[in-house]
Amino acid sequence: MFHVRHSLLIPVLLFAGGATSRAQTFNPTNGHYYEIVTTPASWTDANTAASARIFNGANGYLGTITSQNELDFLTTAFGLPALNHLIIGGFQSDGQSAPDAGWQWVTGETWSYTNWNVGEPNDGGSGIELDRENRIVLNSDASWNDVPSFTPGFYLVEYTPAADTPEPGMLAMLGGLGVSGAAFAQRRRRARKA
Repeated sequence: MFHVRHSLLIPVLLFAGGATSRAQTFNPTNGHYYEIVTTPASWTDANTAASARIFNGANGYLGTITSQNELDFLTTAFGLPALNHLIIGGFQSDGQSAPDAGWQWVTGETWSYTNWNVGEPNDGGSGIELDRENRIVLNSDASWNDVPSFTPGFYLVEYTPAADTPEPGMLAMLGGLGVSGAAFAQRRRRARKA
């Protein structure tokens, strides 16, 4: 009789069941988690959906890429094909006439790092306000492109855990230290009584 290990079965079941996101991935450099949601959505719908997601007690938001290190992590963790046409949390505030003015992150973080593709942002829409290119998606090389808010795509969700929430792998280690510490304390108490 052939037996399947549970650890091998879970990814197969998730894939066969049409999972809508990739597993959350931890970035040890900044302590954030990331996931790619593979349900197509407009930027506006993706922003709403990302804000409704929760992981390890942390609220999600459209991912913000605020440094080359963060972009390098995402490229390594997910691969360039997964990042192609991926919606992120950058947007241009209303009333901006210059294509490169007024960009900001959904989190309010400082807008200092950019990775625009050559010739971007260009606000290359038709000029009609509804067609204005004021949101960001990633290109196949992870460079940025400005697009209209109704452009559909998969999207990046980022989670910033509370400072006192340990990384999941640490829970086992901390639990092990707690058991070891309790055993050590009990041995010390026994030794003192003897």
